[in-house]
Amino acid sequence: MFLDSQIEYLLYLQNLRESLNGFFDPFFMSVTNFGEYLISFAFLSFIYWSINKKAGEFLILTHAFSILINIFVKMMAGINRPWILSDKIKPVAEAIPGASGYSFPSGHTAKAMAIWGGLAVWLWDKKLVRYSMLILILLIAFSRNYLGVHTPQDVIFSLVAGVFILFFANRIKIKAEKDNSVCKKVFYAGVISSVVILGVVLFKYYNLSGQNFFDYAYQMPSFYFNFGYAFGVIAGWFACKTFITYETDNISWAKRISRFVFGFLILLIIMYQISPVLIADFGNCKGNLISAFVLGIFLTFFYPWIFTRVERHFNFKGFERLLKRD
Repeated sequence: MFLDSQIEYLLYLQNLRESLNGFFDPFFMSVTNFGEYLISFAFLSFIYWSINKKAGEFLILTHAFSILINIFVKMMAGINRPWILSDKIKPVAEAIPGASGYSFPSGHTAKAMAIWGGLAVWLWDKKLVRYSMLILILLIAFSRNYLGVHTPQDVIFSLVAGVFILFFANRIKIKAEKDNSVCKKVFYAGVISSVVILGVVLFKYYNLSGQNFFDYAYQMPSFYFNFGYAFGVIAGWFACKTFITYETDNISWAKRISRFVFGFLILLIIMYQISPVLIADFGNCKGNLISAFVLGIFLTFFYPWIFTRVERHFNFKGFERLLKRD
């Protein structure tokens, strides 16, 4: 009965889309992109590399742990997408490629809560930012229903879970500011939880792989990508905290822009050039795991290691004069 009412709600939105000839489809596709990895990477890398390292660490770690929790629940629940649950559901075609793996809970909503909710928490005193981010999160959550790729329970769970994750992340941030040993505890917690999640998921699905509902080729690449990215972020963040020191407060805009532009270009090369090669060489599962791990550790460790060394020898005065002239 509960699921039937949710399908009816999605059918209502579907009929609304059709009656409007898809007028709002481009808008909600644009909104839902704010829960995708690409925009997430752009925003996180800009904050972490160039604007505010502490805020970047908070957002990146919240993002990583949200993804870990989300994929664990997703694989344990094993709830299929709405169009599989009911052949009456016809999602917007452009939204289907971004809706991989199981349906419950919503990964886009989880990422949105981690990043845009995390930004709202970090800048809570700034009302414009706080309310703008809350509206954006709700729009992203609704867009997943409007596009027909998630049921209401999927997004509601991610919203509620996101509130708890942000609460605990903020508490940990406050403690870390007073006690440096908290960073090690966060790292150990991340490694242990990652190992447990990987073990439990593989144990369950290798033992249930004969069941009709399990489609290894469809479900596992998404799991491996999300897992690889989250683990890469946690490992890279701790390596950066241990071996690298860099500033984001007292640096010129020439450095800020250079850090982001060159780093994000490399990130795009990894995503769209190197990752397909890895997937072709190692297979869909291992390739996604390796490429996502590389993305996570590049974002948090390798690129900060690169730009700290480049900046020791590169003169930014010419670039700074160019910016002032413009």
